[in-house]
Amino acid sequence: MTDNVNDSDKNTLTRRKLLAGAAAGFAVQTLTAKSAEAKASPTVLITGANRGIGLELARNYAQQDWQVYATARRPEAADDLKAIAAKHPKLRIEQLDVLDHEMIDSLAMKLDGQPIDVLLNNAAILG
Repeated sequence: MTDNVNDSDKNTLTRRKLLAGAAAGFAVQTLTAKSAEAKASPTVLITGANRGIGLELARNYAQQDWQVYATARRPEAADDLKAIAAKHPKLRIEQLDVLDHEMIDSLAMKLDGQPIDVLLNNAAILG
């Protein structure tokens, strides 16, 4: 073993790696089954959840009683997403711009210790 890393932890994706992967453009990542065993309902993090496909993914996962972290660059303007969150208390709206590494780090720290079973990177890069 090196640097106090367990063999079982070497292949486990951390939240920071997952969010960094979102910025790098990974479409979907899943964590190990170990995280799914830790709680009753699975967790999904969806980038770009304020409209279109991301919004509908957030709605569908929330309706299936998943813990949903729905991200948007401007959550204050995400009225449709806020309406879904009002009906589904397991949906949390978080601010995230996938091109902003400080924002990625901040969200990773905020969600530290919360296993994420599925990452859906739907956020678009405008330009």
